[in-house]
Amino acid sequence: MVKHGVREIGAKQYQCFSTLSDDSEDFRVNLLRPLLIERVSGTQGNVKARQFIISKLRSLDMWHIELDTFDEMTPVKFKISF
Repeated sequence: MVKHGVREIGAKQYQCFSTLSDDSEDFRVNLLRPLLIERVSGTQGNVKARQFIISKLRSLDMWHIELDTFDEMTPVKFKISF
């Protein structure tokens, strides 16, 4: 069972959050561009987007990341990883 709770954040995390709202070219290039790709489940784009998100969350050093991956049949009878 996963436990959730509130955790205090420090100045480093506040500073990081404040940079995320910056409407600059850096924001678009470094945060949006890696996600603004085709990322359908089971595709290489999905893998790249997932790895990017995990990397960004780990770099903040304030998240515990658990992946719940599974294979499932789609309505058109293809088995893909989610």
